[in-house]
Amino acid sequence: SNQMIEVTVALANGTITQVTRKSHPHLMRALAVSVGRLGVILDLTLRISTNIPVRRTQRIIGAAEFVERMKEVQRQYVRRGEQAAAVRALGETQIFWLFSKDQMSEF
Repeated sequence: SNQMIEVTVALANGTITQVTRKSHPHLMRALAVSVGRLGVILDLTLRISTNIPVRRTQRIIGAAEFVERMKEVQRQYVRRGEQAAAVRALGETQIFWLFSKDQMSEF
């Protein structure tokens, strides 16, 4: 939706309208999320951006190691004083905490 630059749309009332963020800001925002309910899109100009290569790895680590890694990122953030360094260090880090059936009874 943020990639739309201009839309030519046949609205539900039959009007054909060219819509940009400057000419019809409210209609442009509505078209971005309308899923075709406001009318039929006749022409669309999109902003194209370069894809960034993504590398995904998966590692199984214990909770103690994960906490230590997060503490190290925090130390680097405090030392360097910049948020970008922490974001680069974490990348797309995700944690999934999985319990076995036996462990579930402990909760």
